[in-house]
Amino acid sequence: MKNNKNLFKCLAVVGGLLISSGAWALTEEEKRALCKTPKILGFNLPEYSADNKVEVPPESEIHFTISGWTDINTLTVKAKNEKLPLTIENKNLFFKVSTKLPASFNGKFVRVNVDAKAEFGCRGSDGWLLKVANTGQAAGAGQTPEAAAPVTPPAEAPQTAAEPKVEASQPADQTSKAAEPAKEISAPVQ
Repeated sequence: MKNNKNLFKCLAVVGGLLISSGAWALTEEEKRALCKTPKILGFNLPEYSADNKVEVPPESEIHFTISGWTDINTLTVKAKNEKLPLTIENKNLFFKVSTKLPASFNGKFVRVNVDAKAEFGCRGSDGWLLKVANTGQAAGAGQTPEAAAPVTPPAEAPQTAAEPKVEASQPADQTSKAAEPAKEISAPVQ
């Protein structure tokens, strides 16, 4: 009789565990309620719009961050439906993602789309419209000509030891110091 009581107690405990294990599992609705969608932040290139007609340089580097609860194996970055190769750096609380626009996009409008799932399966996505400059054009086509033109220093004539460049406001004792670098610059390079 004692054995039957122990057997009954064991069956009651096992049955209770089996029934309660279903209560510990999350349903799909509960997972969706708990799920945080991946946050995509810090896109480094200017987005093209009617108000902001800025072109990005050809073969530009793209950088952004994505939240740390992202399942990084599901992360995809596409431009014109072409999957871009990614460099992913784990920063503990987030991931830093880098890629580069292909040369085939020069002179074209490109939509960059990012898509990823979180650990519980909910999906996050974002995207940006870019206008890539032609290879021969300067970046910043929507800007003023002064802002878009590259800044190049004027060509300077080489100095010789006989003609040191001296500022008029320098005292006489600093004139010899200014002449010394000119001697080093004008020395023939071998």
